[in-house]
Amino acid sequence: MPLVQNKTNADYVLSESTTAGTTAVYAIAPMAGLVVAVFGAPATAQASTVTVAINGTTVAAMGMTLAATAWATTEVDLPLAGASAVYVNAGDVISFTGTGAAGAAYSAIIRAFT
Repeated sequence: MPLVQNKTNADYVLSESTTAGTTAVYAIAPMAGLVVAVFGAPATAQASTVTVAINGTTVAAMGMTLAATAWATTEVDLPLAGASAVYVNAGDVISFTGTGAAGAAYSAIIRAFT
């Protein structure tokens, strides 16, 4: 299935996973840029609501609701301009915290400022 947004050579992927859905997982932005999209997939057939935060501050636009289907990926695309764009600096911590008891995998795509 093709992704909604075009990706460029300036896009970097951060990926993390957890064995318990309620355990937060963390990724560290390696460069400054824009968050293009976030992804999540539950390890078992259990729905989960995922809160995503940058440096401890929840970013509502990045939140996800994962379907109750094992490894069914949910993608949240973010605007790349305007007041709703999500920026990160090098070293910023992106955290993913789910509500389900099952494990999950998460990733974020960051477009580096060039």
